[in-house]
Amino acid sequence: MGIKIIIGKTEARLECPDATQDLELNTKNRNAAIKAEHIQYGPLNLADDEYWERAAEHWNTEPEVAKKSKCSNCIAFDISPRMLECMPGPTSEPIEDEEGYLGYCWMHHFKCHSARSCYTWAAGGPISKDKVSYEWQAKGSKDEELEEKIKKVKGGYFVTSKSGKHLSKKPHRTKKAALAQLGAVEISKAERGK
Repeated sequence: MGIKIIIGKTEARLECPDATQDLELNTKNRNAAIKAEHIQYGPLNLADDEYWERAAEHWNTEPEVAKKSKCSNCIAFDISPRMLECMPGPTSEPIEDEEGYLGYCWMHHFKCHSARSCYTWAAGGPISKDKVSYEWQAKGSKDEELEEKIKKVKGGYFVTSKSGKHLSKKPHRTKKAALAQLGAVEISKAERGK
């Protein structure tokens, strides 16, 4: 599934994260996050006081404080309009329940619930704007993939084609600017149906 965006008069579709469309991958990633010693996604039962006691111990604080550090206010929790469109309707309706709502975790790549937490929680969220969601998606690309597409040279960064050809005449001064061009290239590919 893709998301339609309009830039000027150009329409393109950007892909949803794989885990939002593939139940098996989502479950695999979520279960890995539950089991990983350094992540500990949970609790399954929101009334599980033992989970919050462990989280408090991990963060060197009190359970009442740990309970305030939830996916709903994590910097990697994506509830942007484009991400909500990525959520499959029948499996996530209602997207919001009495305890919270469904979003996407860019750190661990699965659909997660706002009332839960993990040891990698970081303040500053949620992601509520499409632009920020796209930036996280670009950051989340595997480094090897980016290294194939973005080449560091003296004076900056070039976005390259598969053949290694530079896609701009001058290098970008920052990697962020090269990522922006890479995003435009990906939009163009999607537009052509590639």
